[in-house]
Amino acid sequence: MSGSRESTPGLRFRGAWLVKIGTWVGVSLSGLLVLGALAFWYLRDHPYFYVVAVRVYGAERVPQRELIELAQIDRRVSLFRISRERVRARVLKHPWIREALVRRLYPNEIELIVYERKPAAILESEQPYLLASDGYVLGEASKGARGGLPLLVGKLAQPLVPGERVMHPGVAASLAILAQAQTSRSWRDTVITQIEIASPERLVLHTRAGKLVVGLNVAEVEEKLSLLPAISEVIRKKAQRVSYIDLSFADRIVVKAAQTAERRAQRHRTADSD
Repeated sequence: MSGSRESTPGLRFRGAWLVKIGTWVGVSLSGLLVLGALAFWYLRDHPYFYVVAVRVYGAERVPQRELIELAQIDRRVSLFRISRERVRARVLKHPWIREALVRRLYPNEIELIVYERKPAAILESEQPYLLASDGYVLGEASKGARGGLPLLVGKLAQPLVPGERVMHPGVAASLAILAQAQTSRSWRDTVITQIEIASPERLVLHTRAGKLVVGLNVAEVEEKLSLLPAISEVIRKKAQRVSYIDLSFADRIVVKAAQTAERRAQRHRTADSD
């Protein structure tokens, strides 16, 4: 019993010291944090961290200077003050920019990585515009910028504004078909030069082999394309000229024979006699 009474003061003494040490460590850490925060508050606006360079990567069609101006990065502002989200949002307003990454390169540089859209077609409404594969209007299509791109022909009620997306279902289906034609084996021998948006439900594809009338269901169109080699073989054996092949019906494929000059003349004579 006497041994237990003698050990109690020692335990209390050690416990008090532990509390004092813990308190001292806590106060010291708090002081260090406060000093660190004050130092950061002072240094973040120090001229040493002022932006001195903006490095742009990935820009091919858009001039780097144009992107730097669009980013609106003030060279008299510290790197710590630059909002990457705001810079990215400003750069994404450019019609040609699909995605942008903004990085701080300490102590005083900004890295801007951009991913550009690529033109997929030329939409001819009132005047020709370049369209990206995702439907965004890139700008007016000059003669030098066309570069053999397929044409989309149709009158749209929606005004075409660079940087905005065309929501017309016929345009969306046309772009999907063009994208599918680049990757699918079913389209391997079908080179599309023009697509007419004949109606909200029907498209007329101009190919080097002739015209194809299709609906807006891209999967259904691709399924029927697998039958074209057999149909083309039958047409070849019959030595028949074809005006177009209609794939827009759900349950059949229609082959429209081209009128010969003799048949056209006969039709005119019949009309004149009436």
